[in-house]
Amino acid sequence: GRGRGRGRGGKHAGARATEGDVKGLKVGDVCPDFELEREDETKIKLSDVWKNSGLVIFMYPKANTPGCTRQAEGFRDEHEKFVTAGYEVFGLSNDKPKPQCNWKTKKNLPYHLLCDPTRTAISAFGAGSSKTTRSHIVIEKGGMVKAVEIGVTPAGSVEKALATVTA
Repeated sequence: GRGRGRGRGGKHAGARATEGDVKGLKVGDVCPDFELEREDETKIKLSDVWKNSGLVIFMYPKANTPGCTRQAEGFRDEHEKFVTAGYEVFGLSNDKPKPQCNWKTKKNLPYHLLCDPTRTAISAFGAGSSKTTRSHIVIEKGGMVKAVEIGVTPAGSVEKALATVTA
């Protein structure tokens, strides 16, 4: 990084004026905990994951569409690097389990896809309350937010997340 947000300066240290009043997570926050259903209909709590490892959650508008597939395949192709760095990867969208499961199988995705049909977690993360913005968040083991990227390209999401976890 370029040293943004590392200091312990005043209230606005590290803030970028251009971001305005965007709701959502900030680096250094403790990630809110959510219980979400996976594509296999198993419920998981995010805190159960970050107790044991870091966590990368990438968010996408709709399973099995071209841009989302490129993003998911990027995380698939680089999956070992995330695991080696100590991070579990999850996809997250407002799709229901069945389309997520079909997509995971079709594209041979080695990680789970989380379902948030009410967009509760997606909007809390700052990725949109009515339409999901392609994004990702990186959470350190223990639950602290390490990176938030809202509005990324499919390839940029993978590159930026990988750079964060291997930094």
